[in-house]
Amino acid sequence: MTLDQLEALIAVVEGGGLKGASTILNKTQPSISAGLKNLESELEIQLFDRKGYRIKLTEAGNKIFNHAKEVLQKRDNICTTATELKQGVEPNLKIAVDYLSPYTDIFELLCNFTHKHENTDFEFSFEVLGGAEDKVLNEGFDIALTPFISKHAKLVSKKLCELTVLPVGKKSVFQKERPDPSIFGSRPQIVVRDSSKNSPEIDFSGDFNFRWLTVSDHMIKREMILSGMGWGMLEYSSIKKELELGELIELDIQSTKRKELSLYMIRPSDKDPGPVLSEFWETLISSFN
Repeated sequence: MTLDQLEALIAVVEGGGLKGASTILNKTQPSISAGLKNLESELEIQLFDRKGYRIKLTEAGNKIFNHAKEVLQKRDNICTTATELKQGVEPNLKIAVDYLSPYTDIFELLCNFTHKHENTDFEFSFEVLGGAEDKVLNEGFDIALTPFISKHAKLVSKKLCELTVLPVGKKSVFQKERPDPSIFGSRPQIVVRDSSKNSPEIDFSGDFNFRWLTVSDHMIKREMILSGMGWGMLEYSSIKKELELGELIELDIQSTKRKELSLYMIRPSDKDPGPVLSEFWETLISSFN
């Protein structure tokens, strides 16, 4: 069995017969016919019913036809991948995202981008505080989205947008924006553990004598706050719906106020970006501006 024989099989079906296949493949009808008969002989099944005016697929031939299309599609995918790799397209891309990023918009962007670049494998890591920058500086990640960046010489940065982080709690638990201080004894502040080795100098805990409940990521933190287990600082876009519905309320706590942060994207300055990373960089800029 050869790829030429499979191409002939597909051409006959899609061209409506030997004449159409001859035009598609730029081959003579006798050579195409001979190739298909050799394929039938090798497979030991009849692919075409030749009794009528036009040859048509048998039931068995139809199954082989579908498999043939899959094989040739894979052949085309291999050729496309090889061409892109020769052009410098990255075989994989590592992206770190801080949990405070507006992930609803970012997930939609990532969905469209990864679907477009099917020959690049993507690895995502979701980090807290200094973790995203740490991935770029120390673990070989290609790009990160984070509000927490240093003035490191090995980083190229670009500001994307502003973020608002505010203290919130479940309305049915806290009842009012300025709750009685006694409630904080039973409802702790939920904080997220930093995923980096060196924490950035930013404090979300305040100086009130709060009990703390530490978790591993903001998704868990958000769900725990929604359940009424405690209160904490969350990024506005991630809870906009809950605030509008009155499920959550912004808490008026003297020592812990809302914060305005800037979201940046960063990449290593000592490594030239490939075409996929360059496109991703520009896509982020155009999406947020």
